[in-house]
Amino acid sequence: MMNILGKGLALTHVALSLVLMTVALAMYFNAVDFGWKQPARYYRDITGKTQKADNLLIPSLYDKREAAMRQLVRVREEQQFKLGTERDKFAKLGTALGDNHIQGLAVLDKLENGVGNFDIFRVKIDDRGELVQNPPEIGFVAFSESPVPAINTSYAGYQTKLKDVDNRIVAVQQSTGDLLKKNETVTTRLNGDKGVRPCWYDLLETEHKTQVELQKEIDYIQPLWVNERVNSELVVSRRASLLERLNELGDKGYLTQSEFLQKLK
Repeated sequence: MMNILGKGLALTHVALSLVLMTVALAMYFNAVDFGWKQPARYYRDITGKTQKADNLLIPSLYDKREAAMRQLVRVREEQQFKLGTERDKFAKLGTALGDNHIQGLAVLDKLENGVGNFDIFRVKIDDRGELVQNPPEIGFVAFSESPVPAINTSYAGYQTKLKDVDNRIVAVQQSTGDLLKKNETVTTRLNGDKGVRPCWYDLLETEHKTQVELQKEIDYIQPLWVNERVNSELVVSRRASLLERLNELGDKGYLTQSEFLQKLK
């Protein structure tokens, strides 16, 4: 039992020795440079030969940390300077943006509630499709030189005109409704009132039938009238010849032709 314990302790000692030796070798070959009295040097190989005259000092860990700290302080100071500059720019930008906001509200209020007619301009766009500002970047938007054609009233003005047009449309619709009612009355008179009273079409049809019958009567009477007229002209001509004959015989107890015709009338 004691033999086994002694051998085990010996093996453990050997193993720990190997581990500690490995750690020592690692620390030796990968030592942390905390600072030497003479800093380590690095010789650069320029032409394939090591030249000791041309070398660089290798900074220690403390040197690296000090350099990093100084760089951090320098960066902080630079950033503080930039921050102060940006604050000044921000103050100027805030003033410019406030002025732009006031001008924009004035333009929008005029476009929405302006009174009367006034020119309206478009915002100016550059070749890249961006708004043109005057001055650039922080100024108010620039407007075109020529106004928008055919648009010279605010939104409220156009709303008022639209209401006027709507009122006129309502008036026209009312007058159109009255005309439709009159048209309905006339249509009722034309087509009749469900057989209660004759319509104008019935009267026209009756008048047409009457005209047709009248034309038939005229066509029937006209030959008779022509015949009677021919007979009357024949009687007149015979009477004229008879009067001439009586005149030749010396008879004066008769009416002249003019007196005869006047008597016939």
